[in-house]
Amino acid sequence: MESSWIKILSALLTPTIAIVGTIIGILQWIINQKRLQHELFDRRIRLYEIVTAHLANAVTHGYTDEEIMRFLRDTKHARFIFNKEKNNRKNNSIRRR
Repeated sequence: MESSWIKILSALLTPTIAIVGTIIGILQWIINQKRLQHELFDRRIRLYEIVTAHLANAVTHGYTDEEIMRFLRDTKHARFIFNKEKNNRKNNSIRRR
């Protein structure tokens, strides 16, 4: 009787370890996704401040070629922070002017 329990528990040990390992992996992935969002926030808020400053300047003084070049220079790192769709939106809005 006792040896049958040992056999059953031995048989369940490998799947149990696999399930626990999978759960740990999923939890680590979730934590890393949240950490990435947190780290990108600082970069995105800095970019937001640059864009609002340029827009305020454009509304009050208008756009010049120099201002457009400064805006592009200040926001060139945005492609690494945002996805393709948002980058294309920024580039299209510049081209329309």
